[in-house]
Amino acid sequence: MRTEARPGSGVGTSTTSATASGPGRRTTTARMSFPSCPLEPKPLYYPSGSSYPEVRNGQRGEQMPTSTAAQRRDREKQRYDAYLAECPARQLLDRISDKWVSLVLNALADGPLRYAELARIIAGVSPKMLTQTLRGLERDGLIERRITAAVPVRVDYELTELGRSLGPVMAAIKGWAEARMDDVLAARHEYDQRR
Repeated sequence: MRTEARPGSGVGTSTTSATASGPGRRTTTARMSFPSCPLEPKPLYYPSGSSYPEVRNGQRGEQMPTSTAAQRRDREKQRYDAYLAECPARQLLDRISDKWVSLVLNALADGPLRYAELARIIAGVSPKMLTQTLRGLERDGLIERRITAAVPVRVDYELTELGRSLGPVMAAIKGWAEARMDDVLAARHEYDQRR
């Protein structure tokens, strides 16, 4: 089947050919017209630098040239811009900047831990908040929960490969906060004295 659209007409033409088998073969061609829509629905989120086809005067712009899967993945990585309100990267920044997330990821950097061990290491976290934090991290693919059949059932939490890739960044932030806390306290005191 072949479909052609006449420019500016909003009407497409479809041609269908059918061939019968046998000695007296016959070819039948049917033509029909149908309405076509030159516009496609736009996605809700246009990442920065995206190259969706432009629509001008009812006509689509030229499509991008064919690219490999690796090239498409590289382009996708460059499209996110956390400065834009709708960008999903902003939601991820919101999650990983949470203090409980930072402490859980740092606690798991040394290896798998059980829920009770995490609760003991991270002083002050409520059971509800720890559960929510672990579920969110599991959903984002940063940690995984492993269940071992035993009596009672053993549940361990550990970093995934993705979570381990974030580990050095979280460790650096935690280390900086611990090393520079005196400087920050002095700056706060000086600021408060001027007010």
